[in-house]
Amino acid sequence: MRKYQVKESSFNVKVGFRDLLSHLPVPGTDDFDDLRLLLKPFGLRSDKCSVEQGPNTQNTKLSEVRVNFSLMSDKVIVRVAYDNLEIVVPVNEVTTPEAAVGIAEAFLSTMAQSQETAVSSVTIQSMAHLKIEDDDARIYLAEQIRTGNTKLVPDAFAVEIDALEGSSVKACRVVVARSLRFEQALFLDFAATYEFEGSFVPADFLATARADYAARLELLGLDFKGSRR
Repeated sequence: MRKYQVKESSFNVKVGFRDLLSHLPVPGTDDFDDLRLLLKPFGLRSDKCSVEQGPNTQNTKLSEVRVNFSLMSDKVIVRVAYDNLEIVVPVNEVTTPEAAVGIAEAFLSTMAQSQETAVSSVTIQSMAHLKIEDDDARIYLAEQIRTGNTKLVPDAFAVEIDALEGSSVKACRVVVARSLRFEQALFLDFAATYEFEGSFVPADFLATARADYAARLELLGLDFKGSRR
């Protein structure tokens, strides 16, 4: 099991609603009035909010309309559409995931007061550059992929990982490649989809997603618990 240092990471979470929303949280709605107060601690500003209506303003599809919020000095971006809520963290810092949970709770609790927001699915994608301690990314990749031809040097691989016992993950795919950003490091792209039938609690989901991420990295020989930033 290899320990590693996280050089840089990002993630985004898309929460799919079971039914279409009746309206979006824009100025003039009760949802927006409540959100203004809840999001104030996260740095809500008028110049950091926008409405997208798609390329054709005369014939805009509902799927093309969304409200964007940039919070915490652009550390957390929220996009609300009629059928989903997406939270994007461009550069993940130690305290950012917990802040993203608080922001998600603010949106979901506020919107649930005036309309149906039952969650049907959640998709999470995490991208990270990992520096393996006391080793080279090329050595790790070569161990994972044995081509039988010394002239072929493995540079990346992708795997789909079946559901693990006790996990609610419907689908999981991991891409591992040599990082082009950091020397002798790995680039890891992790994507997983969850299905929901009961209630969705952001804090509980974060704990579940972390446990699933750690379990799948261990299958790849990477020690999540022993990692450091």
